[in-house]
Amino acid sequence: EAQACGVPVIAFGRGGALETIVDGATGLFFDAQTEEAIRGAVARFEAIEPTLTAAACRANAERFAAPRFRRELAAWVGSAVAAPVAGARAGAGGVA
Repeated sequence: EAQACGVPVIAFGRGGALETIVDGATGLFFDAQTEEAIRGAVARFEAIEPTLTAAACRANAERFAAPRFRRELAAWVGSAVAAPVAGARAGAGGVA
């Protein structure tokens, strides 16, 4: 949500954050859940903040927008439905 609003993110570098944040472009990661690691991340963030643009954050968030999700889901369902049909046609000729 933050990136959709053009705001960069500081996040723990595990789990879903690894898929949604582009390190150094739309935010950055810290590698341990410690005060020291978070302080270090904030210091790194302050150093690169001028290079983190709202446009880059918004563009990255668009990768997760509903229209893209619908389009890719429809394509996947279409390919999943077509695969068994193609396989059934190949079997119809008596080829084992």
